[in-house]
Order: sequence, then C-alpha cells, then structure tokens
Amino acid sequence: MPHLIDDNWDDYQRVLRARDEPAIESLVARFTRKLGFSNYAVAMRRTNSGDNRGQGSVSCFHNLQGELARPYSSLDSPEAERSEPRIQQAKLWLPSVAWNSLGKSSYDLPPSMRASARKKLMLTGEFGLHSGITVPIRAPGIDWSFITFSASLRTPPKELVPLLLNATYFASCLQTAFWRMQDNDGTAETPLSDRERECLRWSALGKTSWEISLIEHISERTVNFHLYRAASKLGVRGRRAAVAQALARGLIRL
Repeated sequence: MPHLIDDNWDDYQRVLRARDEPAIESLVARFTRKLGFSNYAVAMRRTNSGDNRGQGSVSCFHNLQGELARPYSSLDSPEAERSEPRIQQAKLWLPSVAWNSLGKSSYDLPPSMRASARKKLMLTGEFGLHSGITVPIRAPGIDWSFITFSASLRTPPKELVPLLLNATYFASCLQTAFWRMQDNDGTAETPLSDRERECLRWSALGKTSWEISLIEHISERTVNFHLYRAASKLGVRGRRAAVAQALARGLIRL
C-alpha cells in the first residue's frame, strides 16, 4: 500500500480540476484501488439558502451493494443528522479515522458517539466489510460531507493509519471540486488579506512558520494566526489544505 503523497500526485491534480460528479466518482474509484481498498462511499449535504432544507439536498455515490447501500438512501433525515457517526464526525471537525468491524478505531471517539459508532461498525462487519478509513470533508456551501474507503480484509486500525495521510489530502482536493460544483463564480466569499496570501504562498513553497516570520518581518505567532485565518476563510482545517484550496482557486501563485 502506498504511504507517500508523491505516489498519488497525478490523482490529486485530476481531482482539483474535476468539475462534475461523474468525473469525481471515476477518480474516487481509481484512488480507492490505489489505496488497496475495494469499496468507497461519498456523501454530501449542500447548504441551502433558506432556513428549511429541501428534500434531495443530500447527494452521494458509492459502489456498495444490497444492505450496505441502504443507509445512504436515508441520510437526508433528522434521524441521520442526530445518529449517523460519520455526519457527526464531519460536523464536529473530528480528524480522519481508521476503523474495523470489531468497533475499534485509531482514536477514542467522543462519549456521545461511541455507542452508535461501535454499532455501525459491527453492522458493517456483518455484511462483509471489516476495515476501512473515513475522512470528513468541509467546504464552502457544504453542511457536511465524508468519504469512506473499506475492504473485506480484517486489518487492525493501527496498520491503516499510514494511509490516512494520503486519504486526507485526497479529501482536501475533493473539497475544491465540491466547491466548484456549487456554481461558484470563483471569487471567495471572504477574500484573503494580502498578508494571508503571502503566508500561504511561502508555506506552499515549503517554508516553516519561523522562516516565514523572518521573510515577512512578523512574529512566528502572527504567521500561524494568518494561516489559521486563511484556512478558516477557505472552509478547511490546516495549512496544507488551505494551500491546496488557495492554489486551486487561483488565490495564490507560485
């Protein structure tokens, strides 16, 4: 199984350029195989302009069959919003997670989620999927979204942790693709400041916060603040995801 981002660079670039769901699904299927998994599922709820969410605001695609596919038809419901662990994972900004059908995961879930998550994982095992990883996705215009890769192999979560790096970066590229699918005109709703753009640009070039502070003649703490603010405005978490978003949207150039 590949562990390095460089091994999948072409896949990331293709996703960043994707502009419709069929193209995205084809790339997700390809990436699933490269990670060593057999199944994938992506679900997303778009944010509506009004107070009421209309039926059909949830969209999803997957290659699951039978009972494994059934839960995806009911994600657009109040019950799913309350009880679906993957939705809660995305809405609570929890990190990516590796899991298996014994109810084990790569980190301790919040107490409010443990019972439902364990039940969900064990049920998944009953239908033949015994291990996988789930990555929450956040983007402007998206209420919540996630991508799950799974397989029939009984792999301990600890052994899947190295794949989280690849999957999480792939998901950050999906954020950009989803953002484009919102018919956005390419202008950020909350434009980045000049300083935020500069900090992102230097970060994209591989500079550390300390190095950027010397270049920009500001404190390292201020650099981190600008990077944090930029990520927040772009609807992502972390400087790596913020850099990917800013580059894809043309907000910074190298």
